[in-house]
Amino acid sequence: MARSKIDSFVLYQKQADLQEYAYNLFVKYPKSEKQGLIQDMKRNIHTGIKITVYITK
Repeated sequence: MARSKIDSFVLYQKQADLQEYAYNLFVKYPKSEKQGLIQDMKRNIHTGIKITVYITK
C-alpha cells in the first residue's frame, strides 16, 4: 500500500475518533446551547471527513 494511503487512513481514523469523542460530549451540553453550537460543530467534523475522503481518492 502506498505511503499516502496509509497516512490518509490514519487521518481518517483520527477524525472518526474525534467524531465519536465529540458526540459523547454533545450529550453533556445544556439544551439552551445545543441547537446552534452543536450543529456547527457537527458540520465542521463532517466537512473534515469529506475532505479526508476526497484526499484519499
